Amino acid sequence: MTQYTIDEINKSYDIAIDILNENPSIHFKGVISNTPLTLNVNSEMRFLLLSLQIETCFHLDFIKIFDVNGEPILSSVQTKISSFFNDDVKHAGIDLLNGHPNGGCGFHTKNEHSPWFFIDLGELKEVKEIQIFNRDDKFYLRALSLKVDISSNLSQWTNIYDALENVKKVPNTAENKLVIAFLESDLLIPTKISNILSDKGYFKDSDACRNHVYTLVNKLVEKYNVALCSHGFVETFNFSSDIKKNIIYSELSTLLSWFNNEFNISAFVSSGTLLGIVRDGKFIDHDDDVDICYISNEIDERLILQERIQIINLLIDKGCEVQFSNEAHLWCTMPNGTSVDIFTGFIEDGFCSMNPFSRKSILANDILPTKLFYVDEFPMFLPSNPEVVLDANYDNNWRVPDPLWRFDWSNAYRSFKFLYEKLL
Repeated sequence: MTQYTIDEINKSYDIAIDILNENPSIHFKGVISNTPLTLNVNSEMRFLLLSLQIETCFHLDFIKIFDVNGEPILSSVQTKISSFFNDDVKHAGIDLLNGHPNGGCGFHTKNEHSPWFFIDLGELKEVKEIQIFNRDDKFYLRALSLKVDISSNLSQWTNIYDALENVKKVPNTAENKLVIAFLESDLLIPTKISNILSDKGYFKDSDACRNHVYTLVNKLVEKYNVALCSHGFVETFNFSSDIKKNIIYSELSTLLSWFNNEFNISAFVSSGTLLGIVRDGKFIDHDDDVDICYISNEIDERLILQERIQIINLLIDKGCEVQFSNEAHLWCTMPNGTSVDIFTGFIEDGFCSMNPFSRKSILANDILPTKLFYVDEFPMFLPSNPEVVLDANYDNNWRVPDPLWRFDWSNAYRSFKFLYEKLL
């Protein structure tokens, strides 16, 4: 394994910058920002294959295909898709070429490796241009590894666009691993850079070198108003306006009030949200989401699940959108758009067991009763002894900021398996 020094990190970064200066990455969006991807084809074709080159969900808003006269090609068009989200045919993109782009989602695959969308024009057409409209929201980045191929007969294909062109020009050797990671980072693909940062074996002076790589990669992507965090490249609170943060504080405060004062279920800020409020008096700059945990009034597993369904219905009645995540918590979108992760806890043998912590790791009286704490003018609910909770979450190291910290989810499923059930 190559071990990088500061000088070698700088050299890799400079090589990546030189490549990007010669051939900049394309960050295409959609109709709202007026930045679709426009491809000059000027060729006869019948089939069009759009695919991604990483593991992710694939979604675009709209596609326009123009003939030699500049007229859109619509008749006899058929489409196929590698999968559709939630197995719901409404995400299959049947009408992707009909109508008008709106910045939304015209099709949506499942999360999978190299998802694709296929278009058959029905017969050979002389095509002048293809316009590809991405989503015009924070999820646009999922499509940035796009590859576009055309064919007249399905046996011979011609590539007309490859977002990873820069990456593929660099020999895939151990010495170039960091160069490639920087190049993919400029397309907001986090996998390689995150893997390097999570393995201290890549660095001779692990802490200093890892922090230097982290600083450089965020310098690289700051022009896109995102930063690298545990969830990949996202708009962290550091890029959020005070107005936006105040909306989040307000909706978080409202949500906690609903739980504690209307639903009669104790709830409090947790995880990184708790850490930021206790340590810094605000959201953590390098964080991007909001977390709360509620403590069930039930102790039986089936009753805990039934109560969770009741909570979902109460939140929907309040105008929220609620979905199950893959880690047994709820994704809640508040009426004004704030996204909150809602985790479940319960009392057992005098302890509060809270997903995804280890069970019976925190005494119940360190959690309950919750206490009120103000962030500016916004009332928040905290656990009764937040320092104990933070010690359990962050191994006593929470007082020193560490943007490279990652939670170990490996035991969560085994410890809270019953919470992964979707009781309907």
